[in-house]
Amino acid sequence: MKHLITKILNRGAGIYDRWAKSNLEKNYKRLIELADLKGDETVLDVGCGSGNLDLTISEALDKGSVYGIDLAPKMIEIAKKKAEKEDYKIDYKVGSSANLPHRANEFDVAY
Repeated sequence: MKHLITKILNRGAGIYDRWAKSNLEKNYKRLIELADLKGDETVLDVGCGSGNLDLTISEALDKGSVYGIDLAPKMIEIAKKKAEKEDYKIDYKVGSSANLPHRANEFDVAY
């Protein structure tokens, strides 16, 4: 099942941003508001897609760190390019929420 989902996500990576812009981006600021970020948190975005939320989170943090994980290598590739273009140091990894490549209690906030 994981391989099927990865295949679908990889195929949709090229059009994901258009969909996200009309369906998700209006909620990003609210998600950050609800997390009550102070600016020094370590934040994990599970299912980060092409990294749009992560860029908005990075803008809200002064000293914090952002990590993104997604099943689809193509999504991670796009996210890395966006972060690099905006000069944000976001740590992206291909992976699954079922087997996070991080320590327990490493994050203050997880999306």
